[in-house]
Amino acid sequence: MNSEQFSLARDLFYLNWAFIGAALGCFLKRFKRNAGVSYINRTLTFAIILVSGAVAAAAGAVIVSGGAIFLDSALYIPALLILVILAAAFRFPLAGGLPLFLLSGVFIVWLAFSLLRYPPASEGRLALISNDGGRRILIDFETLSGENGGSKPARGQSVLTVPAGSVIEITYTEVSSVPYFPIVGGGLWGLVTEIKSNAEDLDGSGTLYTARGPTPGPLSGTVSREFKSSTPSQTLKPGQSVSIYKEGGALISR
Repeated sequence: MNSEQFSLARDLFYLNWAFIGAALGCFLKRFKRNAGVSYINRTLTFAIILVSGAVAAAAGAVIVSGGAIFLDSALYIPALLILVILAAAFRFPLAGGLPLFLLSGVFIVWLAFSLLRYPPASEGRLALISNDGGRRILIDFETLSGENGGSKPARGQSVLTVPAGSVIEITYTEVSSVPYFPIVGGGLWGLVTEIKSNAEDLDGSGTLYTARGPTPGPLSGTVSREFKSSTPSQTLKPGQSVSIYKEGGALISR
């Protein structure tokens, strides 16, 4: 089972438990005080429909993973949490439904601003460093329009004047989420977060460009790794260029 199959099977597995929780909440409504016969029948009918959805989601998870997803014990804690939340929300719509709505909103906002606003990690070219024929070194790399008020990835170019003999250092930050997270679990994102030069000392530290990447930590369920590449500019003759790539566990230039 590859990573794409695991992600799909995991989300179907969670969807199965969400349907079960919702069905359980509907079933428990039959014990509501002063519940009439027609009310009980409607809730039981809806519970049966939700159980059918659970069976379909479970079947999909089995087809995608060959049943292996049900042997992954790490998924059962989030699954039970989903079941309890959905059961409470459907059994007590006012007391449980509103907190569920708020939690869903918080989760969506977290996804948008913590991870999904960053470009997916790529094994392709991360930056292009070229000599324009004089003393200027052009560095073309991917940045975020969010740094200027937006939030979507966009191409940006930084033009640097680098004397012969200087060294350009590029830092690429890669962030991954833990596999059991719904929707984004196992995802990988990357961004050029810093460019330095030992000749262009703009702020006292040689920093030419800096960007704020995803903040990793236990609460966000993400971990990060930094990769650095140093390119001596004297190796670039007028009109020549070098590309920076990430291959395996390192940045390389070619």
